[in-house]
Order: sequence, then C-alpha cells, then structure tokens
Amino acid sequence: MDKNTYISAFNSIPVASEIEIKFTKDFISCSKRDLEVAEILYMQDYYEHSIYFLQQSVEKIIKAYLIYMGNITKNELKELNHKSPKAFLMHLDANWVNQVLDSTSKLFDSNLEQDKEFLKKKLKEPYENYAKLSKDFIIKFINEYKKISNAEKEIIKPEVVQEFEDFLVKTNNIDPLKLPKIDLNIIMAFSRGFKVLLPLSFVTFVHQAFTRYPDGMIKPSDYNKELGIVQSFLEIKEEVHFSINALEGIINYKPNSQNL
Repeated sequence: MDKNTYISAFNSIPVASEIEIKFTKDFISCSKRDLEVAEILYMQDYYEHSIYFLQQSVEKIIKAYLIYMGNITKNELKELNHKSPKAFLMHLDANWVNQVLDSTSKLFDSNLEQDKEFLKKKLKEPYENYAKLSKDFIIKFINEYKKISNAEKEIIKPEVVQEFEDFLVKTNNIDPLKLPKIDLNIIMAFSRGFKVLLPLSFVTFVHQAFTRYPDGMIKPSDYNKELGIVQSFLEIKEEVHFSINALEGIINYKPNSQNL
C-alpha cells in the first residue's frame, strides 16, 4: 500500500454536514448509554438483557461512523433494521473505502471482492449459528481486524497525516492556521475503531431478537455463563468503548493551545 492510496481515499470522503454531525453525535450518545446499561446488567447477572443492550450499543456506534463518513442516509438506516453487518456491505461499495481496503487486504493475501461475497453468504446462514459462537472464535475474529490496523500503522507516511489534517479542517470547520500537528495515533484510533466494528456487528446482531423472545431457537433463558457471547462480554465492551472514543475524538477535535 503506498501513500497515494490513502491520500486519494481521504480526498474522496464526503464532508459531513452540520445536520449529519449532529445526527452522528446523537447516535454516539445513545451508544454510550446502551453500553453503560449493558455493563450494569452484566454485573447483576442479567445476561440476556445485558447482551441486548450490548448489541444496541454496537449497532448505534456503527451507524454513527457510517453517517459521519457519508456512506448512509437516514432512509437507508431505516431499511437496515437491526442488520448492522448489512451496513458494512453498503459501506464497502463506497469508492474511497474500496481503495483503502483493497490495499490493506493484500497485506493478508485476501481479496476484497471475495471478502464481500463471504460476508453476504454468512448473512444468509441460520441466525442461531451466530448466537452460539464460542468465545475463542469471537476473540479471534476481533483480533484479525485489529491486526489490519496494526499493519497500517507501519506503512502510513507523514503525507497521509497531512491529508488527514486537511480532512479535519474540512469536516470540523477548523482554521488551517490554528490546526496543530496530529499524532498518528489519532488517525489509527479512528481506523481501528471502525474496522473492529465489522466483527462486532457479526457476533452481536442476532442477539437483538434472541435475548427478548422465548420462541426462538435460542431463548432468553439460554443466556448464561456457558454462552460464548456472555463469556466475551468484557472484551467486546472494551472494543466498543474504544470505537466510541475514537469517533468522538475525531468529531470533537479542536485546536488545543498547548499544541500550538
């Protein structure tokens, strides 16, 4: 992956309007509250309710990222219902996303189009398959996407940092003359925060139904310490928290006098 790939990609990101930024912040706020509720319920051993709110938190922060990056509209959000993985498939069709992911996927000897087809097929599988995923599988799935972000950090050049600064000037209405140099960690947090939501969407989205209704293949009473999603709660919670902070940090980024 060369610097031009990222520079071209950042130039193609749509600039979020004030309405979209407000909408994004609203989703962030809801996601944070859901995550707080999920943790409280988890500590009280109300696992079915805890996992439901965990799923809701993941779903809302995914929508927040997609709205901010201009890849989804309010009307499209309604069509998605609770299928957050479907939102990622829509996101993958954006030109600038294809440029970045096609390059990063080559680092792992994978192919973007093949990956997209794989995701589409997985969405057609019986939902109970997702509900019964083991903790080992869930953690491995999450770590694979964290590895991609770690690899990116090794190849991103200073020119890309400059391009990201230009992106923030456009989206956050910052005076370019007052913009401090951005730490590479800010960019990488934003990238990792979004990427890890893909596996999180797949391992959580089915639980919005199974946790509430007793007539499914998986029942609310089945949510106990033996279920992989319950065993993975703390790890998933930390990743969602990271994603929330990463997006919030980008949106609220303003020049700091100590950095000038």
